[in-house]
Amino acid sequence: MFNEINQHPLIKNYRNKASAWSQQTYEQWRLAAEEFTELKARHGELPALIAAQAFCEGQSARKQEFYEQAVSYYKKAAEMLPEWPLAPEALGEVYRYLGKRPEAEKQLSHALKLDGKLVHARLIYAAMLCERNNYKAAEDVLKLGLKNNTTEIAFHCFLGHIALSDRRLSSAERRYQRALTLSDSSSEAYAGLSAVRIIEKRYDEALDYSKLSLHHDQRNTTALINRGIARCLTNQRKEGEADFDRVVRIAPRIAHNYFRIANFYWQYDRNLALTERYLRLAINCESYRSDYHTAMGVLYLEQNNLMDAEKYLRQAIILNPDDILALHGLGILAILGSDQKIASKYFSHATTLLFTSRRYLVAKLASQLDPRLKESAE
Repeated sequence: MFNEINQHPLIKNYRNKASAWSQQTYEQWRLAAEEFTELKARHGELPALIAAQAFCEGQSARKQEFYEQAVSYYKKAAEMLPEWPLAPEALGEVYRYLGKRPEAEKQLSHALKLDGKLVHARLIYAAMLCERNNYKAAEDVLKLGLKNNTTEIAFHCFLGHIALSDRRLSSAERRYQRALTLSDSSSEAYAGLSAVRIIEKRYDEALDYSKLSLHHDQRNTTALINRGIARCLTNQRKEGEADFDRVVRIAPRIAHNYFRIANFYWQYDRNLALTERYLRLAINCESYRSDYHTAMGVLYLEQNNLMDAEKYLRQAIILNPDDILALHGLGILAILGSDQKIASKYFSHATTLLFTSRRYLVAKLASQLDPRLKESAE
Protein backbone atom coordinates (compact mmCIF):
# COMPACT_ATOMS: atom_id res chain seq x y z
CA MET A 1 0.00 0.00 0.00
CA PHE A 2 2.98 2.33 0.54
CA ASN A 3 3.77 2.17 -3.15
CA GLU A 4 0.17 2.94 -4.11
CA ILE A 5 0.03 6.03 -1.88
CA ASN A 6 3.47 7.16 -3.00
CA GLN A 7 2.33 7.08 -6.63
CA HIS A 8 -0.12 9.93 -6.04
CA PRO A 9 1.41 12.70 -8.22
CA LEU A 10 1.64 15.29 -5.44
CA ILE A 11 3.10 12.86 -2.89
CA LYS A 12 5.47 11.32 -5.45
CA ASN A 13 6.82 14.73 -6.44
CA TYR A 14 7.19 15.80 -2.79
CA ARG A 15 8.99 12.58 -1.94
CA ASN A 16 11.44 12.57 -4.84
CA LYS A 17 12.49 16.22 -5.25
CA ALA A 18 13.54 18.71 -2.59
CA SER A 19 12.36 21.64 -4.73
CA ALA A 20 8.83 20.24 -4.90
CA TRP A 21 7.78 21.52 -1.46
CA SER A 22 8.43 25.17 -2.27
CA GLN A 23 6.49 24.84 -5.53
CA GLN A 24 3.47 23.07 -4.06
CA THR A 25 0.56 25.05 -2.62
CA TYR A 26 -1.89 24.82 0.23
CA GLU A 27 -4.70 24.38 -2.28
CA GLN A 28 -3.01 21.41 -3.96
CA TRP A 29 -2.63 19.56 -0.68
CA ARG A 30 -6.21 20.38 0.33
CA LEU A 31 -7.50 18.92 -2.93
CA ALA A 32 -5.33 15.83 -2.44
CA ALA A 33 -6.89 15.32 1.00
CA GLU A 34 -10.32 15.51 -0.62
CA GLU A 35 -9.28 12.87 -3.16
CA PHE A 36 -8.38 10.44 -0.38
CA THR A 37 -11.64 11.29 1.42
CA GLU A 38 -13.53 10.23 -1.72
CA LEU A 39 -11.47 7.04 -1.96
CA LYS A 40 -12.42 6.21 1.64
CA ALA A 41 -16.08 6.69 0.76
CA ARG A 42 -15.73 4.16 -2.09
CA HIS A 43 -13.38 1.61 -0.54
CA GLY A 44 -13.98 1.93 3.19
CA GLU A 45 -11.91 3.14 6.15
CA LEU A 46 -8.68 1.49 5.09
CA PRO A 47 -5.70 2.45 7.31
CA ALA A 48 -3.61 3.47 4.31
CA LEU A 49 -6.30 5.82 2.99
CA ILE A 50 -6.86 7.33 6.45
CA ALA A 51 -3.11 7.89 6.78
CA ALA A 52 -2.81 9.46 3.33
CA GLN A 53 -5.72 11.81 3.98
CA ALA A 54 -4.30 12.85 7.37
CA PHE A 55 -0.86 13.40 5.83
CA CYS A 56 -2.28 15.66 3.12
CA GLU A 57 -4.28 17.58 5.72
CA GLY A 58 -1.04 18.01 7.67
CA GLN A 59 0.77 19.27 4.59
CA SER A 60 -2.04 21.74 3.97
CA ALA A 61 -1.87 22.99 7.57
CA ARG A 62 1.93 23.30 7.40
CA LYS A 63 1.68 25.39 4.25
CA GLN A 64 -0.44 27.82 6.26
CA GLU A 65 2.03 27.69 9.18
CA PHE A 66 -0.57 26.05 11.44
CA TYR A 67 2.13 23.86 12.95
CA GLU A 68 0.30 22.52 16.00
CA GLN A 69 -2.59 21.50 13.78
CA ALA A 70 -0.16 19.86 11.37
CA VAL A 71 1.33 17.81 14.22
CA SER A 72 -2.04 16.28 15.07
CA TYR A 73 -2.61 15.24 11.45
CA TYR A 74 0.87 13.77 11.04
CA LYS A 75 0.52 11.85 14.30
CA LYS A 76 -2.71 10.33 13.04
CA ALA A 77 -1.00 9.32 9.79
CA ALA A 78 1.88 7.74 11.72
CA GLU A 79 -0.54 5.87 13.98
CA MET A 80 -2.52 4.45 11.06
CA LEU A 81 0.54 3.54 8.97
CA PRO A 82 3.55 3.24 11.31
CA GLU A 83 5.94 1.96 8.62
CA TRP A 84 5.29 4.85 6.23
CA PRO A 85 8.37 7.14 6.48
CA LEU A 86 6.77 10.37 5.23
CA ALA A 87 4.76 10.91 8.44
CA PRO A 88 7.76 10.98 10.85
CA GLU A 89 9.74 12.97 8.27
CA ALA A 90 7.08 15.68 8.22
CA LEU A 91 6.71 15.54 12.01
CA GLY A 92 10.43 16.14 12.34
CA GLU A 93 10.29 19.32 10.29
CA VAL A 94 7.28 20.68 12.17
CA TYR A 95 8.86 19.94 15.55
CA ARG A 96 11.94 21.81 14.35
CA TYR A 97 9.83 24.88 13.56
CA LEU A 98 8.24 24.59 17.00
CA GLY A 99 11.70 24.56 18.60
CA LYS A 100 11.33 20.97 19.88
CA ARG A 101 14.78 19.69 18.92
CA PRO A 102 14.78 16.32 20.73
CA GLU A 103 11.41 15.38 19.24
CA ALA A 104 12.50 16.56 15.80
CA GLU A 105 15.73 14.57 15.86
CA LYS A 106 13.91 11.45 17.08
CA GLN A 107 11.33 11.62 14.28
CA LEU A 108 13.90 12.34 11.56
CA SER A 109 16.13 9.51 12.75
CA HIS A 110 13.13 7.16 12.70
CA ALA A 111 12.14 8.29 9.20
CA LEU A 112 15.64 7.68 7.84
CA LYS A 113 15.74 4.23 9.44
CA LEU A 114 12.50 3.41 7.64
CA ASP A 115 13.88 4.77 4.36
CA GLY A 116 17.43 6.07 3.99
CA LYS A 117 16.63 7.58 0.59
CA LEU A 118 14.36 10.31 1.98
CA VAL A 119 15.40 13.71 0.65
CA HIS A 120 13.62 16.13 2.98
CA ALA A 121 14.52 14.23 6.17
CA ARG A 122 18.19 14.22 5.23
CA LEU A 123 18.20 17.94 4.42
CA ILE A 124 16.39 18.87 7.63
CA TYR A 125 18.67 16.67 9.72
CA ALA A 126 21.74 18.26 8.12
CA ALA A 127 20.33 21.74 8.82
CA MET A 128 19.83 20.86 12.49
CA LEU A 129 23.40 19.59 12.73
CA CYS A 130 24.62 22.89 11.29
CA GLU A 131 22.59 24.74 13.91
CA ARG A 132 24.61 22.81 16.48
CA ASN A 133 27.86 23.80 14.74
CA ASN A 134 28.39 20.15 13.80
CA TYR A 135 29.15 20.88 10.15
CA LYS A 136 31.31 17.81 9.58
CA ALA A 137 28.43 15.52 10.55
CA ALA A 138 26.08 17.55 8.34
CA GLU A 139 28.42 17.07 5.38
CA ASP A 140 28.51 13.33 6.05
CA VAL A 141 24.70 13.17 6.12
CA LEU A 142 24.47 15.00 2.80
CA LYS A 143 27.21 12.99 1.11
CA LEU A 144 25.45 9.79 2.13
CA GLY A 145 22.32 11.19 0.53
CA LEU A 146 24.25 11.78 -2.70
CA LYS A 147 25.18 8.09 -2.81
CA ASN A 148 21.48 7.28 -3.07
CA ASN A 149 20.54 10.24 -5.25
CA THR A 150 23.42 11.72 -7.23
CA THR A 151 21.15 14.12 -9.13
CA GLU A 152 19.54 15.84 -6.12
CA ILE A 153 20.50 19.48 -6.62
CA ALA A 154 19.62 20.43 -3.03
CA PHE A 155 22.36 18.15 -1.65
CA HIS A 156 25.01 19.79 -3.86
CA CYS A 157 23.81 23.30 -3.00
CA PHE A 158 23.70 22.56 0.73
CA LEU A 159 27.25 21.23 0.63
CA GLY A 160 28.16 24.41 -1.22
CA HIS A 161 26.54 26.50 1.52
CA ILE A 162 28.54 24.70 4.22
CA ALA A 163 31.80 25.22 2.32
CA LEU A 164 30.86 28.87 1.75
CA SER A 165 30.14 29.44 5.44
CA ASP A 166 33.63 28.12 6.19
CA ARG A 167 35.20 30.29 3.46
CA ARG A 168 36.30 27.26 1.41
CA LEU A 169 35.38 29.18 -1.71
CA SER A 170 36.79 26.83 -4.36
CA SER A 171 34.91 23.90 -2.81
CA ALA A 172 31.71 25.92 -2.64
CA GLU A 173 32.03 26.97 -6.27
CA ARG A 174 32.56 23.36 -7.38
CA ARG A 175 29.37 22.32 -5.61
CA TYR A 176 27.30 25.13 -7.12
CA GLN A 177 28.70 24.49 -10.60
CA ARG A 178 27.89 20.79 -10.23
CA ALA A 179 24.31 21.73 -9.37
CA LEU A 180 24.14 23.85 -12.52
CA THR A 181 25.33 20.94 -14.67
CA LEU A 182 22.30 19.04 -13.35
CA SER A 183 19.96 21.98 -13.95
CA ASP A 184 20.98 25.27 -15.50
CA SER A 185 17.86 26.84 -13.99
CA SER A 186 18.89 26.29 -10.36
CA SER A 187 18.18 29.62 -8.70
CA GLU A 188 19.79 28.43 -5.47
CA ALA A 189 23.09 27.57 -7.21
CA TYR A 190 23.27 30.96 -8.91
CA ALA A 191 22.55 32.64 -5.56
CA GLY A 192 25.37 30.63 -3.99
CA LEU A 193 27.80 31.74 -6.69
CA SER A 194 26.69 35.32 -6.11
CA ALA A 195 27.62 34.97 -2.43
CA VAL A 196 31.02 33.55 -3.39
CA ARG A 197 31.70 36.59 -5.57
CA ILE A 198 30.72 38.98 -2.76
CA ILE A 199 33.31 37.40 -0.46
CA GLU A 200 35.85 37.68 -3.29
CA LYS A 201 34.86 41.36 -3.67
CA ARG A 202 33.94 40.80 -7.32
CA TYR A 203 30.72 42.74 -6.99
CA ASP A 204 29.84 43.11 -10.69
CA GLU A 205 29.91 39.34 -11.08
CA ALA A 206 27.92 38.96 -7.86
CA LEU A 207 25.23 41.18 -9.37
CA ASP A 208 25.27 39.13 -12.58
CA TYR A 209 24.75 35.86 -10.68
CA SER A 210 22.00 37.45 -8.57
CA LYS A 211 20.28 38.49 -11.78
CA LEU A 212 20.43 34.92 -13.11
CA SER A 213 19.09 33.57 -9.83
CA LEU A 214 16.18 36.01 -9.80
CA HIS A 215 15.46 35.28 -13.47
CA HIS A 216 14.66 31.68 -12.46
CA ASP A 217 12.99 32.59 -9.16
CA GLN A 218 11.90 36.17 -8.56
CA ARG A 219 11.24 35.42 -4.88
CA ASN A 220 14.67 33.96 -4.08
CA THR A 221 15.46 35.94 -0.95
CA THR A 222 19.09 34.80 -0.82
CA ALA A 223 19.68 36.32 -4.26
CA LEU A 224 17.86 39.50 -3.23
CA ILE A 225 20.03 39.88 -0.13
CA ASN A 226 23.16 39.25 -2.21
CA ARG A 227 22.05 41.88 -4.70
CA GLY A 228 21.30 44.29 -1.87
CA ILE A 229 24.75 43.79 -0.34
CA ALA A 230 26.51 44.15 -3.70
CA ARG A 231 24.55 47.30 -4.46
CA CYS A 232 25.30 48.85 -1.08
CA LEU A 233 28.99 48.12 -1.59
CA THR A 234 29.00 49.72 -5.05
CA ASN A 235 27.46 53.06 -4.11
CA GLN A 236 23.86 52.03 -4.85
CA ARG A 237 22.71 52.34 -1.27
CA LYS A 238 19.07 53.23 -1.92
CA GLU A 239 18.58 50.31 -4.31
CA GLY A 240 20.36 47.91 -1.96
CA GLU A 241 18.20 48.80 1.02
CA ALA A 242 15.12 48.48 -1.20
CA ASP A 243 16.21 44.87 -1.83
CA PHE A 244 16.40 44.25 1.92
CA ASP A 245 12.91 45.70 2.36
CA ARG A 246 11.60 43.46 -0.40
CA VAL A 247 13.07 40.41 1.33
CA VAL A 248 11.15 41.25 4.50
CA ARG A 249 7.90 41.65 2.53
CA ILE A 250 8.36 38.36 0.67
CA ALA A 251 9.42 36.22 3.64
CA PRO A 252 8.65 37.92 6.96
CA ARG A 253 9.14 34.71 8.98
CA ILE A 254 12.51 33.53 7.65
CA ALA A 255 14.98 34.19 10.46
CA HIS A 256 18.13 33.51 8.46
CA ASN A 257 17.33 36.41 6.14
CA TYR A 258 17.23 38.82 9.08
CA PHE A 259 20.48 37.35 10.37
CA ARG A 260 22.27 37.89 7.05
CA ILE A 261 21.06 41.49 6.82
CA ALA A 262 22.16 42.06 10.43
CA ASN A 263 25.60 40.68 9.57
CA PHE A 264 25.87 43.09 6.66
CA TYR A 265 25.08 46.11 8.83
CA TRP A 266 27.54 44.87 11.46
CA GLN A 267 30.42 43.77 9.24
CA TYR A 268 30.36 46.39 6.49
CA ASP A 269 28.40 49.31 7.90
CA ARG A 270 29.08 49.27 11.63
CA ASN A 271 25.47 50.34 12.10
CA LEU A 272 24.80 48.87 15.52
CA ALA A 273 21.20 50.08 15.73
CA LEU A 274 20.18 48.31 12.51
CA THR A 275 22.23 45.26 13.49
CA GLU A 276 20.32 45.00 16.75
CA ARG A 277 16.99 45.52 14.99
CA TYR A 278 17.51 42.67 12.53
CA LEU A 279 18.97 40.34 15.15
CA ARG A 280 15.85 40.85 17.26
CA LEU A 281 13.70 39.96 14.27
CA ALA A 282 15.74 36.79 13.73
CA ILE A 283 15.36 35.78 17.37
CA ASN A 284 11.63 36.50 17.30
CA CYS A 285 11.24 34.13 14.32
CA GLU A 286 13.49 31.31 15.55
CA SER A 287 14.20 31.71 19.23
CA TYR A 288 15.71 28.21 19.40
CA ARG A 289 18.83 29.17 17.39
CA SER A 290 21.80 29.68 19.70
CA ASP A 291 23.87 31.58 17.13
CA TYR A 292 21.33 34.41 16.96
CA HIS A 293 21.46 34.84 20.73
CA THR A 294 25.26 34.67 20.63
CA ALA A 295 25.42 37.40 18.01
CA MET A 296 23.20 39.63 20.13
CA GLY A 297 25.31 38.91 23.20
CA VAL A 298 28.55 39.77 21.37
CA LEU A 299 26.93 42.94 20.02
CA TYR A 300 26.03 44.05 23.55
CA LEU A 301 29.49 43.06 24.77
CA GLU A 302 31.00 45.33 22.15
CA GLN A 303 28.80 48.16 23.43
CA ASN A 304 29.88 47.41 27.02
CA ASN A 305 26.28 46.52 27.93
CA LEU A 306 27.40 43.66 30.13
CA MET A 307 24.06 42.80 31.71
CA ASP A 308 22.26 42.23 28.40
CA ALA A 309 25.34 40.55 26.93
CA GLU A 310 25.34 37.96 29.71
CA LYS A 311 21.60 37.37 29.33
CA TYR A 312 21.85 36.51 25.64
CA LEU A 313 25.07 34.51 25.93
CA ARG A 314 23.65 32.39 28.73
CA GLN A 315 20.52 31.74 26.68
CA ALA A 316 22.75 30.65 23.79
CA ILE A 317 24.50 28.13 26.05
CA ILE A 318 21.16 26.78 27.24
CA LEU A 319 20.19 26.21 23.61
CA ASN A 320 23.59 24.86 22.57
CA PRO A 321 26.14 24.02 25.30
CA ASP A 322 28.82 23.72 22.60
CA ASP A 323 28.45 27.21 21.12
CA ILE A 324 32.13 28.19 20.91
CA LEU A 325 31.63 31.92 20.57
CA ALA A 326 29.06 32.04 23.38
CA LEU A 327 31.49 30.20 25.66
CA HIS A 328 34.14 32.68 24.72
CA GLY A 329 31.85 35.63 25.44
CA LEU A 330 31.00 34.28 28.88
CA GLY A 331 34.72 33.79 29.51
CA ILE A 332 35.34 37.45 28.71
CA LEU A 333 32.54 38.47 31.08
CA ALA A 334 34.08 36.32 33.82
CA ILE A 335 37.45 38.03 33.30
CA LEU A 336 35.77 41.43 33.53
CA GLY A 337 34.20 40.23 36.78
CA SER A 338 37.61 39.08 38.05
CA ASP A 339 36.47 35.46 38.27
CA GLN A 340 39.48 33.68 36.78
CA LYS A 341 38.26 30.21 37.77
CA ILE A 342 34.99 30.52 35.86
CA ALA A 343 36.76 32.21 32.94
CA SER A 344 39.21 29.30 32.74
CA LYS A 345 36.31 26.84 32.68
CA TYR A 346 34.64 28.56 29.74
CA PHE A 347 37.87 29.05 27.80
CA SER A 348 38.93 25.45 28.39
CA HIS A 349 35.64 24.13 27.00
CA ALA A 350 35.81 26.50 24.04
CA THR A 351 39.42 25.51 23.33
CA THR A 352 38.57 21.80 23.33
CA LEU A 353 35.69 22.36 20.92
CA LEU A 354 37.82 24.57 18.74
CA PHE A 355 40.60 21.98 18.58
CA THR A 356 38.21 19.28 17.33
CA SER A 357 36.03 21.56 15.21
CA ARG A 358 37.60 21.44 11.70
CA ARG A 359 35.80 24.72 11.11
CA TYR A 360 38.26 27.23 9.68
CA LEU A 361 36.00 30.24 10.11
CA VAL A 362 35.10 29.48 13.73
CA ALA A 363 38.78 29.02 14.51
CA LYS A 364 39.64 32.30 12.82
CA LEU A 365 36.95 34.27 14.62
CA ALA A 366 37.70 32.76 18.01
CA SER A 367 41.45 33.27 17.68
CA GLN A 368 40.87 36.94 16.96
CA LEU A 369 38.87 37.29 20.17
CA ASP A 370 41.23 35.78 22.71
CA PRO A 371 44.97 34.95 22.59
CA ARG A 372 44.56 31.69 24.51
CA LEU A 373 42.25 30.31 21.84
CA LYS A 374 44.69 31.36 19.16
CA GLU A 375 47.56 29.57 20.90
CA SER A 376 45.55 26.36 21.27
CA ALA A 377 44.55 26.38 17.62
CA GLU A 378 48.13 26.60 16.34
